[in-house]
Amino acid sequence: MNLTEEQVLVLAWVEREMDAGRQPFVWCCGDRWAMSREVLDLLCVVSGQTVSGQMLEFMQFAEISRCKADSAIKAVKNGGMPCAPKA
Repeated sequence: MNLTEEQVLVLAWVEREMDAGRQPFVWCCGDRWAMSREVLDLLCVVSGQTVSGQMLEFMQFAEISRCKADSAIKAVKNGGMPCAPKA
């Protein structure tokens, strides 16, 4: 995988945030995965908890759904329509 310098800097920043306890995360297969507090609360998981691969999939789906919902709300607030066809 080829990452840009900016992407590497963001990943390093997220790692530091997890180290400092400011970014919630879960462990899966020996790796840390950053998660939002909202998704952890929704699924009754605590930051630092080890989860199964299946639970990680649920969490990732929940994060994606949350991001899509946030984007739709922002679009509506800005007078647009979420999922509107592009001209």
